[in-house]
Amino acid sequence: MGERGPKQSFTEVSCPNRSCKRFGMTSKGNIIANGTHEASCGEIRKFICKDCGRVFNSRTGTAYDGIRSSKEKFDMCIELHNEGMSVRAIARTVGCSKDTVQRWTHSAA
Repeated sequence: MGERGPKQSFTEVSCPNRSCKRFGMTSKGNIIANGTHEASCGEIRKFICKDCGRVFNSRTGTAYDGIRSSKEKFDMCIELHNEGMSVRAIARTVGCSKDTVQRWTHSAA
């Protein structure tokens, strides 16, 4: 046990590397924390798989992977798209470019 107490166990996180022998398996002890990253959208936790060495973050494999805006802005964009609003209207409402709206709706699909 270190000065800051026991190490946190990441039992809900699994390796996203398809070639890893523990791909998709949780609670195996192969995932360790690798710090955090402060982005404009908030704090993002980073991880390392001890088996294959893959470095990934808490957004890897989700619809939020690769976005640089807040989850709220992304969610609003997707909700407006599902309501049938045009791409240009969504871009004006949310405050981003139409290309961003198209990229987000494509990644969410």
